[in-house]
Amino acid sequence: MNEQFNLEAWLSAIMSGLRSAFGNRLLFVAHAGSWVRGEAGPSSDIDINMVLDEVRPEDIAAYRRILAGMPFREKACGFICGREEMRAWPRHELFHFMNGCNIIHGSLDGIVLPPTKAEVAEYIRINASGVLHFARHTMVYSNDLPGMAEGLAGVYKAAFFMLQAKLFLETGKYVPSKKALAPLLEGLDREVFSTASRWGELAGDRAKRPEHYFSQLADWSSALLLLADRHSRA
Repeated sequence: MNEQFNLEAWLSAIMSGLRSAFGNRLLFVAHAGSWVRGEAGPSSDIDINMVLDEVRPEDIAAYRRILAGMPFREKACGFICGREEMRAWPRHELFHFMNGCNIIHGSLDGIVLPPTKAEVAEYIRINASGVLHFARHTMVYSNDLPGMAEGLAGVYKAAFFMLQAKLFLETGKYVPSKKALAPLLEGLDREVFSTASRWGELAGDRAKRPEHYFSQLADWSSALLLLADRHSRA
């Protein structure tokens, strides 16, 4: 596509369409993801999170029509739900939803409260236990560790979000970007973050010693799990 992409113009255009289609039923719209963090690349999605009074089948059809008329339609991504669905959403999933976004319409005030530290700890507990189980299960049972190691890219990518939550538990502050997060990390946190940042250049090393990457994730997620448990009991 030869047309030059302009984020602000794109956001303005989609907001015009959303306001026209939904009017005062449109309660909240936020822009999230790599563009907000200043980390977007040429293929990055534009994540739009939207809350309506309720989501009807015709609303989905209307949203699809809006997107169909947008330039760079292929970049559009995100989340849509109704007010009561938002209120019922699992509390541990609200940390990034409410912190890692740029609000461009409305508010979540009166709909949902920010998660507590105990609920952020639960987010870490759920995700760390999943990583720990996967890493140890694979080390024990897999007959193709090099092949399985290549599939760890998504796990290492998710480490950034878990580290954001960990630092919030420890400091009460939300660190918005990888650039801001990096100098704050130590020990296993720094090692895992470094592996994620250098994933492409480590392909040869993964082929030679794939068990290192599973062990690194297992040790790191175990420490996170125990940390989350302590905060949950505090």
